[in-house]
Amino acid sequence: MLEFYTTTTAGFTRMDAVGVTGFALYVLSYLLLALRCLGNESRLYYGLNFLAAGCVLVSLSENFNLASAMIQVFWISISALGLSLSYVRVRSCLRRRYSAVVEGEGDLTG
Repeated sequence: MLEFYTTTTAGFTRMDAVGVTGFALYVLSYLLLALRCLGNESRLYYGLNFLAAGCVLVSLSENFNLASAMIQVFWISISALGLSLSYVRVRSCLRRRYSAVVEGEGDLTG
């Protein structure tokens, strides 16, 4: 048993640590979503998934796997799209509120 432990820890590299960090970020984002601490349109949710996929993709530079790389590129793309759409929605909402205040129809608090 001790022999297994020493061989697995001796081979643990920085890229392995980056990949494990990506795994932890995936799990964290899904856990926060399942516990309803985050919504599926939350920028934090998309940001965590973006970072997780980036970490796993970087870790693949050491031991490349095409299928895994394709999945990570997919998650990065979808997360970037979600972040972009979220940014556009927020800007649009702020623009509407600002227009309403300027026209005297509302305030910036609601």
